[in-house]
Amino acid sequence: SPGRIYRPCHSSADPSNVSILRLTMNNRSTSSSSRSGFTMLEIMVVILIIGLLATVVVPNIGRMLFKGNEAKVLADITNLENAVQMFKAEKGRWPQTLDDLAEVDDTGFSFLRGDSLPFDPWEQDYFYEPADADGKLLIGTYGADMSPGGEGENADITNQSMRERD
Repeated sequence: SPGRIYRPCHSSADPSNVSILRLTMNNRSTSSSSRSGFTMLEIMVVILIIGLLATVVVPNIGRMLFKGNEAKVLADITNLENAVQMFKAEKGRWPQTLDDLAEVDDTGFSFLRGDSLPFDPWEQDYFYEPADADGKLLIGTYGADMSPGGEGENADITNQSMRERD
């Protein structure tokens, strides 16, 4: 501590040892008074930068997830519609449910790859309405809200709405 005098233990002390001891004590006192760490201003600047990055990145991630979900739905509906058309060509009738497509026949054949129906990105079954008199069938999903109607991610996507987009 400052003001304390250090004396050598021996009466025949070498003066150079005393100066080394004083030098060491001086270094300790200056190093202990300087503090390590971050100032409040530095921490606030880092938090500000992280906040700015989050405002740019998070909305883009949400949009990309929506695009990914939409792409999966479009691919699944196209595959299901093709399987329904193959079922009609093979059996001469429309399937009553989508489960008919997943049934394996005596030869081990199924109209769907993997012998199971896909789920939509929200882990729900796709809905199916067999073809009407005009031959128009309906396959789709109700979207994230799992109810008819909606916009954006909640919008219904069907094979008919896909054609309207094109």
